[in-house]
Amino acid sequence: MLGTGAGKTFTTAALIENYFQHCKDKDTFKCIVLVPDLGLVTQTYDEFMNCGTTFKLTKWTGKMKPDLTANVVICNIGIVQSRFDESDWMKYVDLLIVDECHKIKSSNKISKIISKIITPNKYGFTGTLPEDNLDKWSIIGKLGPVIYEKSSYELRVEDYLANVEIKIINIGYKHSPVYDGVNGYRAELDFIYESDRRNLFLQKLLTKLDNNSLILVNHIKHGEALLEHLQNISGKEVYFIRGEVDVEERDKIKKIMEKKSNVICIAISAIFSTGVNIKNIHNIIFAAGGKSFIRTVQSIGRGLRKHESKDKLVIFDICDKLRYGIRHSNKRKQIYDKEKIKYVEKDI
Repeated sequence: MLGTGAGKTFTTAALIENYFQHCKDKDTFKCIVLVPDLGLVTQTYDEFMNCGTTFKLTKWTGKMKPDLTANVVICNIGIVQSRFDESDWMKYVDLLIVDECHKIKSSNKISKIISKIITPNKYGFTGTLPEDNLDKWSIIGKLGPVIYEKSSYELRVEDYLANVEIKIINIGYKHSPVYDGVNGYRAELDFIYESDRRNLFLQKLLTKLDNNSLILVNHIKHGEALLEHLQNISGKEVYFIRGEVDVEERDKIKKIMEKKSNVICIAISAIFSTGVNIKNIHNIIFAAGGKSFIRTVQSIGRGLRKHESKDKLVIFDICDKLRYGIRHSNKRKQIYDKEKIKYVEKDI
């Protein structure tokens, strides 16, 4: 377990290189590196290419067949799930690496596929194991025990990662959504997503913030509402990364954020909360609430990598003073305490 920003990709490349150098037949050595999504296939491939490794590398995204003469195949979960039964070469490999292995659930299909890959050498990398014991022991059962751990807190203390400051913004409302027994949470989400007062507050906040900001949302409807407001901010470039934005366009936006300042990126948290490597992020806004331990910790990690223009990461945690908003905020505070991150609160 390595906290986000600790250099998991470099560590993975070094581990593979070690196996490759000590194998009996380098021509037949085969390793699968399994990453969660398409974007991370390209990102991992590019970072491996810069690590000075000697093994032959290829990536497999579904647009093309993998080069099976390569020693290392980087592929995403989706392509493995759809092609595993017809790809005999995957069933017997020398080494299996599962990146962001916290995504392996006890009941999902990829968990069963990992069990079917025959090799004594299986490794998982993550910054956060699940809190649920069933999922945690499922990962350990398939990949082995935790053999090394370096927390985000330790990395911050050692000045390897940027410091982080959390500002919890408590937004009160004169009226509440109409709750019912079945769709109460959904009703609250619709209420806050459509709140002009809330969206205008975020617009004013982002108008004042310098440098680059990442806004994490959970639903396209919410992102579109924010995009409509934020496009009115003078002097800032605004982008919205959602599922239908292809990998090439996502990479283009990430490169823009690395090179420029005063960029605002709205992103669906399921896409952007894990693995994405952008150093030039100064502000992150948790605009969608939520209480997931893994997603919260991973989301914080998006901005912890150091950059010459950044002395700290500032997170604005939006707490809606409503039924579910308060409950979820209290859960996130427990997560911040566990991660040893200080926070301050302000009511508006």
